[in-house]
Amino acid sequence: MHLSGTNLQQYVDCDHEPHVLRALDAHVSNCLHCADAIVTAQAGTVRWERSGLLGRLVRSDAPAPAAAPQAAAERLAA
Repeated sequence: MHLSGTNLQQYVDCDHEPHVLRALDAHVSNCLHCADAIVTAQAGTVRWERSGLLGRLVRSDAPAPAAAPQAAAERLAA
């Protein structure tokens, strides 16, 4: 039951039912392959830009989703 394709993107977006997210969280916590796939999928969502007189790289946050599911907030807090 590895995450891939649409299922992986739905997991990253927390677009599953709560019981499915809990099951996938349990799987990901023990599966290096899936944990790596999630990191890779999320790596493209962070944008950087040069700013200031010295042209330092700063994070340019993308607009937040309209409604972040509770599971995503809990996962980020952990």
